[in-house]
Amino acid sequence: MGNYGFKISQDGYDVKTADIKNLIMTSKANQWKIHMKGSVTFVSKNQTINVAHSLGYTPAFMAMFHSEGWDADRYVPSFSGQASTDGTNLKLRGSTDDVISYVIFKDFGA
Repeated sequence: MGNYGFKISQDGYDVKTADIKNLIMTSKANQWKIHMKGSVTFVSKNQTINVAHSLGYTPAFMAMFHSEGWDADRYVPSFSGQASTDGTNLKLRGSTDDVISYVIFKDFGA
């Protein structure tokens, strides 16, 4: 294979000569891979919705929470109790008419 791909360097570093630690992104390194994404709408108070991911390990995820009356969506950190994951499911918690959008990532090597 030839020497091709793409790189984006940090400010102040020449993209042609920068060490990998000084790159923001490079096609030569593993990147996050999206396994699945979607959104759920809650229909009752204090509801938990399980989203099966079938990965067999606890994956990384991101979740955005929207509730009526808010002027903007909010990121849901895993320690909030509103979103968590294990080797089987992404567990989302909310109340009537709340919406959580999510992205579940595959392991770098997957």
